[in-house]
Amino acid sequence: MPGRLHLPQVEQLLRAQENFIVCNRGVILNMDKVLRLNSDCFEMLDGTRLPVRQKDKNTLFAQFTQYQFRHMRREL
Repeated sequence: MPGRLHLPQVEQLLRAQENFIVCNRGVILNMDKVLRLNSDCFEMLDGTRLPVRQKDKNTLFAQFTQYQFRHMRREL
């Protein structure tokens, strides 16, 4: 049986993909599944609300916005 991956290892693997972001301690989300970013949380397509780390709110908002624009350009 292969060894288990710990959260920091999973986080490192997912951060290598542009669509994953860490929005709070222990919370990694797929930006393809985000409906919107509110002032205190990411709202997912299924209605789940994931908290935003307040000290990084502006950085997270910028990363999410940039990802959306890159994604929209690919669809055109």
